[in-house]
Amino acid sequence: MVGGLLLTYGPPPSADVASHREALPLTSHGASTLTRLRPQELALSSVRPANVKRIPPGLTAPYYTTIQLGPKDQQSRFTVLIDAPKDKPSRIYVDANGNGDFLDDPKPEWAHKTYDGRASKDLLLSVGGATLQVKYGAEILPLHVTLSRYDTSDPAREPAFLPVYCTADYAREGNITLSGKSYHAWLIDALTRGDFRGSGVPGQSGVFLLIDVNGNGKIDPRGETYDAYEPFNIGGTTYEIHDINTAGSNFNIAKSPREVAEILPPPDLGIGKAAPHFQAAATDGSTVRFPQDYHSKLVLLYFWATWCGDCNREVPYVAKAYKEYHPRGLEILGVSLDHADQAELLKSYTRDHEMDWREIYDGKVWNAAIAQLYYVSQTPTPILIDGDKGTVVASGSDLLGDRLAQTIEKQLSHR
Repeated sequence: MVGGLLLTYGPPPSADVASHREALPLTSHGASTLTRLRPQELALSSVRPANVKRIPPGLTAPYYTTIQLGPKDQQSRFTVLIDAPKDKPSRIYVDANGNGDFLDDPKPEWAHKTYDGRASKDLLLSVGGATLQVKYGAEILPLHVTLSRYDTSDPAREPAFLPVYCTADYAREGNITLSGKSYHAWLIDALTRGDFRGSGVPGQSGVFLLIDVNGNGKIDPRGETYDAYEPFNIGGTTYEIHDINTAGSNFNIAKSPREVAEILPPPDLGIGKAAPHFQAAATDGSTVRFPQDYHSKLVLLYFWATWCGDCNREVPYVAKAYKEYHPRGLEILGVSLDHADQAELLKSYTRDHEMDWREIYDGKVWNAAIAQLYYVSQTPTPILIDGDKGTVVASGSDLLGDRLAQTIEKQLSHR
């Protein structure tokens, strides 16, 4: 997302609509950790490219591929060389300045770690990266990319010419101003093309504006990640982006003549943070007011489902903890993510497994109202909450298996 291409996903802002230009400095490294990006697959070939002038000595199994970055009408080309003998870990070389000579470039990062495949163990994953010198007219920008390759002996993958995966690690980063308020933001080239104008297709542009709306220093996929070719709403105002230049260094942000709904980022459920309040009907017919109903209690909010294998393994630990710690002030509130028309199954399951606490169930699976409120994306998701303060005291792995009882004991002993 320099070229002066006007984004034409909607009408340009009228004269009475506020508009301003933002300039974001280049961040060469680290952007790949901000959000999940789909890597490019770079096919390897044993044929040496014609532009390669010099290669390192002592190669035994050289394979080549090419990375192309920069303005779409004048991309820079960088050759990658993988020396991959069958009996030794691979080595990597990158022609980072694009001159065809592998002997005058900085050494790229390349390390190996083991992973377990579907049918084999102790396979070798190679990961690293390189900083490429990409031309934007008379300007050259250092853009870092991450590189990785799976083990060619993995039976679940193609041998020999298994691709190298390449992901943009660069971005534009800085502060932008929306309705007088400053937000930290990043402009991301998710397609790893080096051209921040993207594909030009709304919703599929491959260029994203990431805005830390809630100021927690992280970027969430929901409510903080915006396709640069589509309008977005923050704080009740809809904005749109115009005139992103090729290098992504500057662009216009304007109030949009259109309106789209604001999508809030997920709640921060870190330790000490407030748990979202809600009111819902329980399966026993009672009304749950959370966390008000749990004054003076330690309450485990437990997202689960009868169809979830991991939940089935965890339920005995949860039921045992309830039986042991309920007399000392532990309460549990289950939120079932079961399918519609499963009320009877849920009733029999909870009875058979001695789950003697209230359950909330609306039959909407992942779209269950409370799951959406808490942005639940996996089951089980346990969250331990102080009923007096309404704040999170524990979550995640500290509330699984044998650690569940240990964590509850620790929290109750401090009350």
